[in-house]
Amino acid sequence: MFDAEVQGIRMVQFEEVCTVLVLREISDRIAARAQRQADEQALRDAALHTQTILDNMVDGVISINAQGLVESIKHAAPHVFWARGCTKCWDDDGIRDTT
Repeated sequence: MFDAEVQGIRMVQFEEVCTVLVLREISDRIAARAQRQADEQALRDAALHTQTILDNMVDGVISINAQGLVESIKHAAPHVFWARGCTKCWDDDGIRDTT
């Protein structure tokens, strides 16, 4: 009888340990999800901040990718560069040489 009681106690302890481990795993996953969501929100906020700055700039801004292709042009850019004697102009198809 004594052995059965000890085994019963051990089984209960084992089940409690398993429950704690499962709860810890769930807690870790919830924390990781919350961190990921916070990181994503921070990234969105940073992108919005940068876009707001660019949208409110007076001068022209041109972004170029690693291959040297124009990815975006602030609307003022063609006028700024043309006014400074640039021989290139922009249209919907990209950059054109005007010389």
